[in-house]
Amino acid sequence: MKRLLFDIFKQPWLTYFKILVGKDKEKGERATLIRGSGGTFLLKVYSILIGYILTLILARALGANNFGIYAYTISWIEILIILAFLGLDKIIIREVSIYKTKENWSLLNGIIKFSITLVLAISIILAIVSGSIGWLFNPSLESITLQSFWLALLLLPLRALTHTGQLILQGYQKVVLAQIPDILIRPLLIIILFLILLYIFNAEPTTPLAIGVHIAASAISVLISIFLIKKNLPHEARNISPSYQKKQWIESALPLLFVSGMLIINNKADILMLGSIVDMEAAGIYSIASKVSMVVILAYQVVSITFAPALAKMFSEGNKDKMQNALYKSAQFILYYSLPITVFVVIFSEWILSFFGNEFSTGTTALVILSIGKFIYTITGLTGILLIMTGFERAVAIGVCFATITNIILNSILIPYLEINGAALATALSLIVWNIILLRLVVKELGVNPTIFSLGHSAPTKPHF
Repeated sequence: MKRLLFDIFKQPWLTYFKILVGKDKEKGERATLIRGSGGTFLLKVYSILIGYILTLILARALGANNFGIYAYTISWIEILIILAFLGLDKIIIREVSIYKTKENWSLLNGIIKFSITLVLAISIILAIVSGSIGWLFNPSLESITLQSFWLALLLLPLRALTHTGQLILQGYQKVVLAQIPDILIRPLLIIILFLILLYIFNAEPTTPLAIGVHIAASAISVLISIFLIKKNLPHEARNISPSYQKKQWIESALPLLFVSGMLIINNKADILMLGSIVDMEAAGIYSIASKVSMVVILAYQVVSITFAPALAKMFSEGNKDKMQNALYKSAQFILYYSLPITVFVVIFSEWILSFFGNEFSTGTTALVILSIGKFIYTITGLTGILLIMTGFERAVAIGVCFATITNIILNSILIPYLEINGAALATALSLIVWNIILLRLVVKELGVNPTIFSLGHSAPTKPHF
């Protein structure tokens, strides 16, 4: 460990920067990792920064209780969005890309029209059903939480359509363009509109106001998505009648619905259970701590996206040694970025949370627990994406399911006694347990070790290569 810590400070950071900007023409895996991660890293950094700015503005304006209501309702919307897609999200990217490459314009138009129509219809039905269920459980029209939830349901079809547009553009292989409506523009519009209402029109900062601004920004994002889809549709496809393979698309999508649903439930269970068991103020404070802790896994997320195609290629070629080397270098890259960030967040946790308002400082211990848990999660290596890229999707699905059940059980046990800290501990433990299980599976089935401790210690070769 001392050697690893020493390595962090002797890294050639200037060389890394020169490789990233193109002044250094180095080739090889290190250069590929740096260049490939660079563009994705910039998008991620923007997304995180604008997300923190938006959260900071809303938290300071609304206070812990009202922000808790906001976070609670938005968490429900994000779960419902997953249900609205029926697992089609990955299928949309795959099929659009295939049909475009094969110049099958009728099926390309078919998957685009089918996905937009289906997602819109299901999201509207889910909004109506969810609103009715909310009223049955709490018929009081004076409940600010229920009012906010009903209003937030208008977001469901808007956010679902924007995300559909993003997936279609990704299928067009317009990865950066795909991020513009939802990741680049929407949060910026929310900030601008919210500040205009507060400081020019002197509006009272309430949860319904924040959600209303979110709705307006999402509506604009939908229009931009539609414009980009039409503009980037290949000319050859514009006058072709659509054809459909609905049964095939749905059959391919449904297994992925389970994985996506488990992931989003696992990510949102702590906030939802805190809001239900404790109160909305606790949910708001915890939501801020959870969002801040996400910076710890930034490098992990970037490397996962960058390395996914390369890992699939190495596996198909049966090149275990090359994969082992690539995994070790990716683990190094993740550690060198994640460790300093984790140390900073842990040491200055109270100071960081105070920016969102003094009442949020009570989430200091939760932030420390979450940051340490997510750091341990990152140093187990690229387990999940590695298993998916090598054909072990079912194992990942089982792992996600186990983690979600573990998270819910631990939250139900720990929250009543430890409240915010209990939610943080439950989430951290379920993350660690999940990735350790996947790590053991990677070593057993693939014969490689994706952790930072793997150099010269790869596992025995298995017959899957």
